[in-house]
Formats: sequence, C-alpha cells, structure tokens
Amino acid sequence: VDIRVLQGLVGNDPSTLLEFLHEFLASATGLMRGMGELLDTPDWRDITSGAHRLKSSARSVGARALGAESEFLEDMMGRQGTTQEQARVRFAKLCRCWESAAARIAQHIAALEAQP
Repeated sequence: VDIRVLQGLVGNDPSTLLEFLHEFLASATGLMRGMGELLDTPDWRDITSGAHRLKSSARSVGARALGAESEFLEDMMGRQGTTQEQARVRFAKLCRCWESAAARIAQHIAALEAQP
C-alpha cells in the first residue's frame, strides 16, 4: 500500500487521511462480505459491480495489488463460461490480497493516529 497515492489526491493532513482510510476499510469490508455471500448465486452482476467499486477505491488509497486482483475478478465474472470453481479460486486470491492490504492500511492508520 502506497499512501502517497492518497496523499496526492487529498493532501497530507493527517485527519483527512485518517477519514479516507477509515472510510475505505469500512466500505471495502462491506464489499468483500457482500461478494463472498453472492458466490453461490447464479447472477454474478453484483459481484462484478462490487469488484469494480473495490478496484477503483483500492487504487485511490494506493492498494495497487488489491486493485489488480479486483480487476481480475471483475473481468472473470463478466466472461461467459466462468465456472463456480474458477470464481471461488479467484475470490480466494482477492481475499488474501484484501487481508494484506487491510493490515497495511491499519498500520498507516496507527502511524497517523500516533502523530501529535
């Protein structure tokens, strides 16, 4: 996670950065939960939409790998012939990437909150 991406968008004010990072974590957590719940449904449009939103927001906070994995899932879910098993494998990769990004963002939040 490259926090400089977010700083380039919103500036260096710690309270502003904290607000955006907290909002990202809350939003991304909801998107991940929602997509996971929809894997067993026959209509994957909401997963495609969730992956698209996650891709955009992840990139805005500098979580490039998470953005890339979101894009892979988005593309896969939009293709004809994607199997349930393929979707599960790709979503599992996205989950691992999410866990890593969330941990790094939590570290950035802790560092920002520790500033005087």
